[in-house]
Order: sequence, then C-alpha cells, then structure tokens
Amino acid sequence: MGGKDEPTSGLDAANSGSLIHLLHDLADESGMNIIAVLHQPRFASFEQLTSLLLLGPAGNVLFQGRPEICVLYFRTLGFE
Repeated sequence: MGGKDEPTSGLDAANSGSLIHLLHDLADESGMNIIAVLHQPRFASFEQLTSLLLLGPAGNVLFQGRPEICVLYFRTLGFE
C-alpha cells in the first residue's frame, strides 16, 4: 500500500467505501479472514465490518465483537 499504515489512508469516502466493500466480498468468497487497521473509518465503512477489535492506550482491549453491538455497548458506558 505504498508505505501507508492502513488501507484507506489518503482515499476519499467513495474509494474508501469501495475498498472496504471489496475486502468484505473477498473474505466472503474466499472464506479467509481479512485483518486491517482502520483509523477513524466512516460510519458506512464501519457498518460493513463483521467483527471489530478496538484498542486503547497501551494496546488495552476496549471492545471486541460485532460492530452493531459496539455502539450500544459504549452508550451504556455513557458515550454518545
């Protein structure tokens, strides 16, 4: 990826969404897991993920699970 630290760096919203969609389809068709680091993904890209691992300072796990549960989880902790 040209030395970039994550696959959507430098892409506009449309191309970023297309790439995430492509990776999702590739995972479905191949049966393989695809792991990517996404810094501040757009919500549309976030919704395409099937599993999510959020890391905090020092690599502490803040959340691991399905993305749709993540939003509810953080709301129960007082975050909007």
